[in-house]
Amino acid sequence: MRKVVSFFSLLILTVGLYAEGELSGKFALAEGDTVVFAQGILQFNPARNIWRFAEHQWDTLTQAENALLAADYDGYIDLFAWGTSGYNNQWPYSNTTYSGETDISGTNYDWGVFNTITNGGNKAGEWRTLTSAEWNVLFSRGQEGPATVQGIYGCVLLPDNWSGMPEGLPEFVTKPLTIDEYQTANVYDAEQWNTMEKAGAVFMPSMRYWTASVASVTDQPTPPWLMATYAAYFIPAPLYVGTGGSYMTATARTSRYAVRLTKQYVPEDNTPTGIDNTSAGMQTQKTIHNGQLLLARPDGSVYNIIGVKIK
Repeated sequence: MRKVVSFFSLLILTVGLYAEGELSGKFALAEGDTVVFAQGILQFNPARNIWRFAEHQWDTLTQAENALLAADYDGYIDLFAWGTSGYNNQWPYSNTTYSGETDISGTNYDWGVFNTITNGGNKAGEWRTLTSAEWNVLFSRGQEGPATVQGIYGCVLLPDNWSGMPEGLPEFVTKPLTIDEYQTANVYDAEQWNTMEKAGAVFMPSMRYWTASVASVTDQPTPPWLMATYAAYFIPAPLYVGTGGSYMTATARTSRYAVRLTKQYVPEDNTPTGIDNTSAGMQTQKTIHNGQLLLARPDGSVYNIIGVKIK
């Protein structure tokens, strides 16, 4: 079993189930390794150097807004080139992708590690991207399906702790077979989606993506819908949803995509997942080594941000 250290629970004395920026749905990636998603996709204001999560899960910015790539642009963008967290001159408003490490999850090139997110706890190192392997785990459970929320196409992920559809909502459709079914299945207005969200559902809004400075699709593409979300392992792995189902696909690190972050789930009793109670109270120190955020414990063991023991 892979040992997982949740430094959030080690460093914070009291954390509720609904910490700032978190959704309630829980998703197991491995034994003892469970994450929750951010409330929305990541957004950035270059002029003010402000990172934030979108207010709603369905919120996305336009092509016009994402075309304004400049250090003095006083507005928000939500499409980012690979590894452009701001670390080591990899600017978020740049079309130039990072060409170093192929696995940036948990490193300073990971947007959630290097930056403070104003409505996500406002502390660096609290969030991270998932690896492509972890995305594949989530989409191998058969608990996802197309959806339209507030008129926005996308994909819904049902959590591990899903207890069934809330009262008054129709049965969730996971595998429609035709384009017509994709356009009519799982349609929610704001009130209905609020009920789904409280029950733990996660919505991945359909996103455009950019190659160089050209938008590759319209602001709201029709099926098959593209939810371009980074999987920080080797190369970006956007999520596609079409009549063949939902799947991840590898693509070159030359485009700008949306970023949806996660963080380690901390149970109500603040006992870290994947670590025994005797070590849970040990003082853990955060250190940076070769651009990677590491967690060092008093017993000499060292873990990376995703819980893999490296020493």
